[in-house]
Amino acid sequence: MGSGLSERLSSLSDFPRECAGAALVLVRSTRRRAELALRHALGASRQRLLRLLLTEGLLLRLAGGAMSSTLALLTFELLRAQAQGALPRLASASIDSSVLLIAALGTLISVLLFSALPA
Repeated sequence: MGSGLSERLSSLSDFPRECAGAALVLVRSTRRRAELALRHALGASRQRLLRLLLTEGLLLRLAGGAMSSTLALLTFELLRAQAQGALPRLASASIDSSVLLIAALGTLISVLLFSALPA
């Protein structure tokens, strides 16, 4: 139960970050509509604009994912150090790498969906 619970809590903590990141990408891209129209008028193809938006979205989301994963690991280690005897089976709990992989895949899918949407 400890490992399954920590996986569920980890994936639940990633969900708000993914929603906020997707909303941020959508807001930024709708504000940039005039810039994209100007680039298109100056000769940039739709493929070039799509590549620009995907690259920007991927870099922003990867940086956010790396920071939130690092924060989760540090917070978990702090919790483990502070509550050694207070929580049963805390010593055997860990952050599973498969959960981090699923979070990374969710980030990639959201970049593809929400960065490509405005283009």
